[in-house]
Amino acid sequence: MGPPASVRILSLLSALAAAPVLADGTPAEVRMTRPESAAESAIAIDPAQPQRVVAGTMGPLQQVRMHRSGDGGATWSQVELPLGNTCCHPAVAWSSDGRFTYAAALAHCATFRCELLFYRSGDGGASWTDLERDTPGNPRRTVSFSADREALHVDASPASPYRDRIYLPYHSANVMQLARSASFGSAWSAVSLSPAADELGLGGDVATNRAGTVYYAWPAFNSRTIRLRKSIDGGASFGASTVVAATEAAFSFAIPAQPGRRVRMAVSAAADLTAGPHADAVYLAWSDTTGPVQEDPVANHARIRVAASHDGGASWILTTPHRTDDAATVDRFHPALAVSPDGTLHLTFYDTRQVADRSGVDLYYSFSTDGARTWSQARRITTVSSPFINDLFQLGDYNGLDAVGGNLLASFSDNRSESGGSGDSVDVYVARIAPGGGAAGVGRLYGDRGLPGPPLTVARGVQAGDLDLAWAGACAGASDYAVYEGTLGEPRSKTPLRCSTGGATAATITPSSGARFFLVVPRSTSAEGSYGHTSDGAERPADPGACLPQSIAVCP
Repeated sequence: MGPPASVRILSLLSALAAAPVLADGTPAEVRMTRPESAAESAIAIDPAQPQRVVAGTMGPLQQVRMHRSGDGGATWSQVELPLGNTCCHPAVAWSSDGRFTYAAALAHCATFRCELLFYRSGDGGASWTDLERDTPGNPRRTVSFSADREALHVDASPASPYRDRIYLPYHSANVMQLARSASFGSAWSAVSLSPAADELGLGGDVATNRAGTVYYAWPAFNSRTIRLRKSIDGGASFGASTVVAATEAAFSFAIPAQPGRRVRMAVSAAADLTAGPHADAVYLAWSDTTGPVQEDPVANHARIRVAASHDGGASWILTTPHRTDDAATVDRFHPALAVSPDGTLHLTFYDTRQVADRSGVDLYYSFSTDGARTWSQARRITTVSSPFINDLFQLGDYNGLDAVGGNLLASFSDNRSESGGSGDSVDVYVARIAPGGGAAGVGRLYGDRGLPGPPLTVARGVQAGDLDLAWAGACAGASDYAVYEGTLGEPRSKTPLRCSTGGATAATITPSSGARFFLVVPRSTSAEGSYGHTSDGAERPADPGACLPQSIAVCP
């Protein structure tokens, strides 16, 4: 017999009262999936309009489900993929300008070999039939008939000759594969990597640098190594593999929080696309044990390892991004990496320190501002520990993380009981994380040179003589905007028309007479960001009469 209704209601009210909120009053932890029974997720933020977010989850109801948010992850709606019959391993991404959203999923699996399906959305994830514009009646592509554990990556570098090329790494019978598309997902080609025994693996990932170099990393289980191959021709061919690091574990290992499904070896990859001090750095993260793998889950102890290369993969710095003095009593696993536009490297992972027998988990967050040489103290993100539930997928194989502008979103499996009781509730949550790190200063407006997004627009106002300005926001630290006016053809003539819009991304102004130009400059409480670029790509300088001192942060 359960607790009386009054106790259950009080428990629920207490949980709601304790739920964290952001500065705007919206929740920091949001349950994304309904009904129950969902695990394993991927998440991606629109690079042009960061309030638009898509995510994919394995479940509910044994299908890959898509989700979309128009308010930066505060609220979510569920969307179905066309034709159905999917099962697992969702992956998501955006094109570099936010025009398209992409999703991948597995289907029709038998003995660990599945169909690999790809989908495209042209309306921000509201529907997933955009490929029918190329092939009427066919809203998806079958990339492979023998695939498992895929990931999804888009080359978003403005300087890359392969910008907007889509990469799908996966394995077929543990031979690493890479599918790629130069047609926004309409057509695909593939390359197979070496089938040699010491190269066999699973759980690979891809990152690309500013020049479009492809870094393909994966755990090779026979040799117990993290391997890397590079391509300088857009994934058409790869050089010989190199060893990034040795591992203790091989294919998978059991711990108290994941004894049945086990923690699968997998890599999360990211690269720094900024022009900052760690430009083109490549980062890899994976779960490993602290010693040889044992059959008893209690005897294994999980940790996170991060490798960083600042010389194109020629050498690697290896770090542990969390405490190590409690390694015998705390497990860490399922890492996810993302690099924000200021060059900060972000990391989330499961941590068992709140549960004495290591069977429950919380999501923790750490960051590095020096190229993964050192790490911040890990911070607990979840306010309720996720208890152990002994079902088929347990906590799945991976979680999601993405960073665009000041938005940092993590998606993760969570078994908390929302009623405050002890009942099972297998769900996927989204955490809206206040990011650490960050360079001083403010970035640029979206739509500026090399920063995808809608440009600043000017339209006639309702009142005669007024003009309505509108823009898409800014990257890196902007909390407000200033509006400048000048004489057309004389860039240095700009003077402040309005030093604040109250944080709004629109303003109605009354211009001076004559041929005029208008400039919107992002600002914080203490500095202004970019004034745009000259025709040769140089930053325009601030003027003596500026609203605030200029301090420009790094953006992609």
